[in-house]
Amino acid sequence: MSYNVTLQDIADALNLSRNTVSKVLNGHSNVPDSTRDKVLAQAMKMNYKRLSYSLLENRGSNSPKEIMLLTKLGSLQLSFWTLVLQGIAEKLSQQGYELKLTALAREDLEHCRLPAGISGRTAGFICADTFPLPFLNALQEKKLPAVLIDAPPELREQPSVFDIVMMENRDSVRRLTNFLIKERGHRRIGFIGNPGACISNLDRYLGFQDAMSAAGLSVDPGCCLLEEHSAKYRDIPQAQSHGAGGFSNRFSSAFHEWLSAQLDGLSSLPTAFVCASDSLAIETVQVLKDKGIKIPDEIAVVGFGDVPEAVIIEPNLTTVHTPKIPLGAQVAEELIWRLGHPDSPVKFVFLQTELKVRASA
Repeated sequence: MSYNVTLQDIADALNLSRNTVSKVLNGHSNVPDSTRDKVLAQAMKMNYKRLSYSLLENRGSNSPKEIMLLTKLGSLQLSFWTLVLQGIAEKLSQQGYELKLTALAREDLEHCRLPAGISGRTAGFICADTFPLPFLNALQEKKLPAVLIDAPPELREQPSVFDIVMMENRDSVRRLTNFLIKERGHRRIGFIGNPGACISNLDRYLGFQDAMSAAGLSVDPGCCLLEEHSAKYRDIPQAQSHGAGGFSNRFSSAFHEWLSAQLDGLSSLPTAFVCASDSLAIETVQVLKDKGIKIPDEIAVVGFGDVPEAVIIEPNLTTVHTPKIPLGAQVAEELIWRLGHPDSPVKFVFLQTELKVRASA
């Protein structure tokens, strides 16, 4: 026998009063739009039998209900972004918004071409990954709210009109580097990652410098790889096993060869590498193992992100755990809040992280 959903069921699911739900489903006007959208979305989700089609028609005509998620072509193949997307989609669905995914090619970003699918139903944007400043300036001209997950470092040089939600990066990598120094006794530590790529990378590099300086250690440029390297090789992540450990690579073989050559070109290898991301750390582990270098006995390697592959690679990766689904939910929540508070000051929101010590360090 099928179960008939009641007003109380909907109220309990949303932590609202039964009276509020009743007002929405009976068409009363003295209910906030955000609450009305939330109740109608939950009623549809729970297949409430007495839901009036006229209410849905009115909802569609009175409030925009599409959020466009912009991403770089290929990014959603990476496990970090798939989990963030899950958090975004779940939160938007709860609030009655539809999520429209739009992948942009490099040429779109270089020529500041905005998606053709922007319409009167588009309420705002979520930018997953880092987008160039000229593209963000073009997006600003649409006069719609947007929340960024990371941003180019140049954005700090001008007033931002977009809210930003990201992980706490600087203190996180400071703690990670302190662990290598104080708990593992490393004195010569290198950094791999491009500080100019995004605010996250810059803050992670600054956190690395903070820890080294506090310990009275100098950063040796000859132990670091700081130049641009990844954009050229990451457009089409490979799904093949490459290098030691049987890990399914997130980078192309060209990048693997490039990284190997760059490590060979260092004036001297450090005893530990701090990498700006788990993808870089995992690739570094594979390249070093291909060279016959033992990890962590000869060189320790740590990353940032705690992607699922971090516990597949051998040795398991020491890294900074980032709450990816909660990150996505927070991003969606900030955008929904911004829709109701368009004139409030721009927000910069950080989510806390946690150090995960494993066998690579």
